[in-house]
Amino acid sequence: MRVLSMSFLSIRQMHVLDGMRIGRGTFGLKYAYFSHDSAPLLDKLVLERGNTVELGGEAIADMLFDKRSIAMHSTCYEKSTKVMGLKASNAFWNPKYYAPLRPTITKQLLYVDDKQLLDEVRSLVWLSIVTKRSLIIPNVLASQDIRQQEPYRNYKEQLFWPGFRVLYLKTTDGQNDLAVEVLEPAFYWRVSRDYADIPSPTVIYFKPDDDLATIADKLAQLKESPRVIVHYDSYSFSTDVLDAQQQLQLRRAVELDVQVWANDSVGLHPRPYAEQVQHYQRLPSVKTIRGLQGLAGSELVERLISGMRTCNGIFGPLPGSRNCFKICQ
Repeated sequence: MRVLSMSFLSIRQMHVLDGMRIGRGTFGLKYAYFSHDSAPLLDKLVLERGNTVELGGEAIADMLFDKRSIAMHSTCYEKSTKVMGLKASNAFWNPKYYAPLRPTITKQLLYVDDKQLLDEVRSLVWLSIVTKRSLIIPNVLASQDIRQQEPYRNYKEQLFWPGFRVLYLKTTDGQNDLAVEVLEPAFYWRVSRDYADIPSPTVIYFKPDDDLATIADKLAQLKESPRVIVHYDSYSFSTDVLDAQQQLQLRRAVELDVQVWANDSVGLHPRPYAEQVQHYQRLPSVKTIRGLQGLAGSELVERLISGMRTCNGIFGPLPGSRNCFKICQ
């Protein structure tokens, strides 16, 4: 093991620097002389076998182990991204944060186009706020056909954009204006590895005619289920060709696929994009519930529209030598 060099929150940085100085003088550690392939920086590019991989969880853990060194740096000037860098490299220690029974919500996200992704993330944030659940934005899966440069984010034959880089929230005094808590995609992998057993995911299905309010009502019935995945009922159209037993078997197969995806630290999909997109259904847009009464209605919708966006450059060419942690070049 070559060195352990991490920056934590500002109040701890002097302790880290003291430890590095002691390590240099006592053990001869040369922390300032890493090559780019032995010292992955989570606010820079991480290369694995020629591909850009920055997905956190087991992907980063395996790479760091293979290099037999640990070096992670997340800069201060990017504000909240410092902590996101620590989480992405599995270097964030906070047992309260990693509570296994924390109420959460997530959904598989396939990239179809920019507008679809923005609408879906807005809808997920809305559901998170009104149901008081922390939001896990997964690594976003896309078709290999859209990549614009080689090599690119091809991890185990699947093209991803890291979930912790998807959502940009406006902030005031260091707090996001929407008061939504966003967790990293590998949250449950980290809980299981370091803290406690994790709850099995509960899959809740929505149908083509469900609006967001209906989906929220379904979620409200799951107060005893801490870990919820929203998923499209792709077999609701099959009642005319499948009997009840066949529908049940198909539903179980779909649910197993979703659970396999949820329990993987990166969120690998058991089926390829080309097959999944045929049955994929986006969440209804928050714009369709502008007339909803109360705090969850028009006021919250307008705040969502004006207070958040998705990454402008998702799946586009990387802008120079740095990646963005919720900031733009």
